Amino acid sequence: MKAARSMIAILQRTSLLVLILASSLPAAGKLTWKLEERAQLKIEGHVPIAWNVYTIEKRKNLVLILLGRRYLAMDTKTKSVWEIDPKDLTAKGKDFESDEPETIGKKIPVTDWTERDVGPAERILITLGDYGAKIELELPHLIDLRRGIY
Repeated sequence: MKAARSMIAILQRTSLLVLILASSLPAAGKLTWKLEERAQLKIEGHVPIAWNVYTIEKRKNLVLILLGRRYLAMDTKTKSVWEIDPKDLTAKGKDFESDEPETIGKKIPVTDWTERDVGPAERILITLGDYGAKIELELPHLIDLRRGIY
């Protein structure tokens, strides 16, 4: 009887631990967009009034841009841009969570795409096909202390 009670107590503790760990993990297939505070953004050479840039820690090729009330997801590998409906984003404090941009976004044609390494950042210049707006985005490089130049 005593052994059965101790086994039940152990099972309750482990199931509680599993529930806590499972609730802290993001849902399967969800992307967690983290605020990139050192990024710079310009539209037609001017800094917009309301903007933010978000990246994914493990997939630096995906970038989420907030322009006023419009969310744009960029993939720097495939050179694609999607407009994301704000209803498809879930706020998690300062950060966001969403599904893959290809599945939830509306593809926006891009007429010009230029990437250039400008020292401490990667500069991406694009021209959106829907409004014809030129967007300049500078994403900072990760600091590599092995190189000894920082």
